[in-house]
Amino acid sequence: MVQRVAYQIRVAANLIDPWIQWFDDLKITSLPGGESVLTTLPIDQGTLHGILAAIRDYNVRLIAVTQIDVVSSQGEEEWSAEPYNG
Repeated sequence: MVQRVAYQIRVAANLIDPWIQWFDDLKITSLPGGESVLTTLPIDQGTLHGILAAIRDYNVRLIAVTQIDVVSSQGEEEWSAEPYNG
């Protein structure tokens, strides 16, 4: 059984153009104080590490990574991204 997990990744940067193009598959929510939250679709660990590596490579400070949903390959859960609630 393969598990895919959705995440919210909080960073210390306002991710606007041209960031949005790189993080095209992520929902980006800008927060007051110069922070952003990136919300993923359900992804595997390799994809998560790729996103985190890109954040590191662009020299963006990572604040938190939070698991928000788990979907298994045999499950019938439907995923929807909830807005970030702080």
